[in-house]
Amino acid sequence: MWNTLRGTELIDYPAYKKVWMNLNNVSSLKWTPVHCEYIVLAKDLAISAWVGKTEMITKSGEKIIIDPQDYTDVYKKVGDKWKVIYEHTSGTAVTQKAAKK
Repeated sequence: MWNTLRGTELIDYPAYKKVWMNLNNVSSLKWTPVHCEYIVLAKDLAISAWVGKTEMITKSGEKIIIDPQDYTDVYKKVGDKWKVIYEHTSGTAVTQKAAKK
């Protein structure tokens, strides 16, 4: 199970995606991975590097594509679960205006 910290609250992937969508006023979100690599630094510390494509449709109908989209996450093992303690993302968004009615 993939978990992340939001403030001091542990959330799972579906909850993380929902938070992400709400913050960005998004009605649909699709992440397509192209490459993902994990580097273990210690028995309780790891880094992941993810490159892929992000496609979103806003609630107003605009389509936003970020290709490539890059993520770097730092994981810390707490008990028997890995938690994301840091995340960085980068990419340039291209927005297509909503079709006129």
